[in-house]
Amino acid sequence: MSTDPHAIMKVISQQYYLKDGSLEKPKTYLGAEIKEFRHPDNPQHAMWSMSADQYVKDALINLEFNLDQLGKRLPTKVTTPLSSGY
Repeated sequence: MSTDPHAIMKVISQQYYLKDGSLEKPKTYLGAEIKEFRHPDNPQHAMWSMSADQYVKDALINLEFNLDQLGKRLPTKVTTPLSSGY
């Protein structure tokens, strides 16, 4: 994150090859989705949000795949998030 990312990317591009079209607003960071939005009262000022929705969905897919390899699966109905003896 920077107040002037283009200046930083210009310096980086002098040392490393960057693919054409690779400089764009971020979409993900460490698995979290990043979105830019603007408040109706101050539309010139950009704000950013992060969401772990896709990260959690992908983690569950990975977990279910690995459990399937072991012949196991997640329970479909539970009354508490953890067992009572945890």
